[in-house]
Amino acid sequence: MDSNIILKNRKNLSVSGIEKVVSVSQKQLSMEMEDCSLFVLGENMEVKKLDVDCGNLEVEGLISEIKYAGKKEKTNLIKRIFK
Repeated sequence: MDSNIILKNRKNLSVSGIEKVVSVSQKQLSMEMEDCSLFVLGENMEVKKLDVDCGNLEVEGLISEIKYAGKKEKTNLIKRIFK
């Protein structure tokens, strides 16, 4: 699934390619995408549209930061013990 991030005037954010919304507050949004996690920080953020089937999200508010984080690989407990 392709992902796109469009930020207009730091106030309107559109994100596509979302697999799961993890948390939502006025100051932080956290979501999972195919190969990473995405964190959006700001103030007075409000989700205007969420289409879970298509993986699209639209947010309004003052966006101050957008961060990507790689997903942690899930490893078997036994593999970690005997590494």
